[in-house]
Amino acid sequence: MIRRGVRRRTVAALAALPLFAFHTNAVAEVAHRPQPREAVQAILDAFQTHALVALGEYHGNLQTHAFRLSLLRHPAFAATVDTIVVEFGNARYQAIVDKYVAGEAIERDALAKVWQDTGIPHGVWDVPMYQETYEAIRSINRDLPPHRKLRVLLGDPPMDWSTVRSRDDLAKWRASRDSYAANLIAKEVVNQGHKALLLYGSWHIDRAASRSDDVRMLTLLEANNPARVFSVDLSTNVTDDLLSAEPAARSWPVPSLIFLDGTPLGAYVAASEQNRPTPLPLKQHYDAVIYLGPQGEMTQSKLSLELITDPAYQQMRMVRTILALLPP
Repeated sequence: MIRRGVRRRTVAALAALPLFAFHTNAVAEVAHRPQPREAVQAILDAFQTHALVALGEYHGNLQTHAFRLSLLRHPAFAATVDTIVVEFGNARYQAIVDKYVAGEAIERDALAKVWQDTGIPHGVWDVPMYQETYEAIRSINRDLPPHRKLRVLLGDPPMDWSTVRSRDDLAKWRASRDSYAANLIAKEVVNQGHKALLLYGSWHIDRAASRSDDVRMLTLLEANNPARVFSVDLSTNVTDDLLSAEPAARSWPVPSLIFLDGTPLGAYVAASEQNRPTPLPLKQHYDAVIYLGPQGEMTQSKLSLELITDPAYQQMRMVRTILALLPP
């Protein structure tokens, strides 16, 4: 016979079991929700464990540009990183950029060739934000001692447009864009013991190629070097509605960095994945994403009126774009 006091305690314990089980599951669920971090500090912290941190952009996005400038201008950045590798620069003009970011006077037309003469025939880099990035680094270097000045490496191959006569000529240069960048970073950063911020389009730092022959910069870099890149995508909430994947983001501070592994956001399959035979979740593409605000608030940098009304500029872009579209 069970005594009354024992029975009451047993019933109470049994009654508490569902509540305990629910509480345990709730804690586990909360533990795996994305924990947003202040994005600039999170990037700086990433350099404690990685020599290379890559920020992937949606080209021309002004929110991306504003975040990158805030990172570059942070007092701890120049004490943490010594090199910045950019997609928006033709390596043929490395000497010009070296002088410019060191503070030397460079004629505007000569400097513009750095971003206008890359292997991209249209004017993706001609919007003001890319020139402003070089200007910001030059300004930062002005206040740094010689041994701490930031170096900018131009990551696009050193092509000479005067030698490009056909679509095939252009295709050869374009085919080497990722391999050139990977080799440059390995030689000038990894092998020299430096730390670098890589500023590239998200496509180039995506670990999940869409085709078997689609080998990208980050894949080449990690396959041939011991250094693993910390890859961060800034384009997801520009091209996809991140809020539909993670409604809690509405309350996150802007900008916030979110690690993807082991979270529902990491399991999110972006709209751009729908054309794949086997769509892949976000965590297989990048290590983290940065939330820049609602998709509807994203804005794009635009060409200046001075540039688009310049006959010489119009002619240059028209000729190169037609050349890229010609049959082989």
